[in-house]
Amino acid sequence: MDDEHREAGVYERKMREGAALGHPDAMHGLAVVLAGRGGDVEAESWWRRAAELGHRAAMVHLADVHERRGDDAEAESWWRTAAATGDRRAMHILGARLVERGERGEAESWWRRAADAGDARAMFSLGVVLDERGERDEAAHWWGRADQGRRDGDLADPAAIHNLAGRIAGQGRTVEAESWWRKAA
Repeated sequence: MDDEHREAGVYERKMREGAALGHPDAMHGLAVVLAGRGGDVEAESWWRRAAELGHRAAMVHLADVHERRGDDAEAESWWRTAAATGDRRAMHILGARLVERGERGEAESWWRRAADAGDARAMFSLGVVLDERGERDEAAHWWGRADQGRRDGDLADPAAIHNLAGRIAGQGRTVEAESWWRKAA
């Protein structure tokens, strides 16, 4: 057995020990290991246990599992639960699901919360909603923020930057718009 496999075995054993003792982080870690090697049923069980103990990342993984399975109601339930605990990705995804159903007001609320927390995708989505409503300056504000100070590994959203460039060009500021378009490219 090579060192990598030995280390993976030690890690899994430690996660199982911690999970058996009721530690949500260990449950989540074990589920990630199990899912990575195809143990989806057992992984889901551990994610559910961790999620029920309030583990935010486990809630998101559980929502992903249900979404892949086509169980939209259960996926949304976990997206809502994770979003309510402050998970930015869950807020953004929940907003997207709500827009698909025509529930723009609630979607905007979730996107605004995620955008305020620094999620670039939510900033872009919020900008689109605001732009469609004719609130061009606020839309440009959010598209511009999507390119600024990355937080927690978020990358700038090229679509948001492109939209901002278009808005700036529409105001006759072509040199500035070209600069933004270069960033988007």
